[in-house]
Amino acid sequence: MSLEEAEYDRLYIMKKIIFSSFSEFILSDINSGTKNTIKKLNSEMYEAVYSKAYRYFLNYDMPESLRSDYEDIIF
Repeated sequence: MSLEEAEYDRLYIMKKIIFSSFSEFILSDINSGTKNTIKKLNSEMYEAVYSKAYRYFLNYDMPESLRSDYEDIIF
């Protein structure tokens, strides 16, 4: 393994990208300009909306290992 490979965890990065995209799927009906405006005007509201979107996936039946990875990476 080279020094460059040792400096980051590829599996963690891939999981972070995949798990982070879940909220975008849920919130895709909201115009990106509207999301940016909400973030700019009220960052707490923005974070609350995304938090609800992330938590939505915890309602699904999934293996405990996946649930644990999801919670560790997102929260």
